[in-house]
Amino acid sequence: MNSTSVGRGAAMNALRRGLAAWAVLACAIASAAPAAKVDYEYFLTGSAADVVRAAPRSPSTVLLGGGPDVDDAFRWMINQSGGGDFVVLRATGADGYNAYVDGLGTVDSVETLVVKSRSAAADPS
Repeated sequence: MNSTSVGRGAAMNALRRGLAAWAVLACAIASAAPAAKVDYEYFLTGSAADVVRAAPRSPSTVLLGGGPDVDDAFRWMINQSGGGDFVVLRATGADGYNAYVDGLGTVDSVETLVVKSRSAAADPS
């Protein structure tokens, strides 16, 4: 064995140790990074499976806010759903409407999506 082959072997070992050290450092940095902020929350009451009704009614929309809840508006939407899936969109709050809507009539599920920021509302994922 000549001195050139010994020198190359030692250099390769040093290179491998250096790359391994960088890999460990990169993993440590990545795990120490703060978690991404979640700009939405999702709540489900009832079945997670999509329901298919024999005679679906028509889609409906009711805009409420800033005042008391209007039971008749929610009942109308439940009737329009034909007992299907009921979706609540909110900018603040939590799942407070899930039990309320579920108690007003027969639905397959009540899903609430709380979108907390403008960027989350524009996020297609």
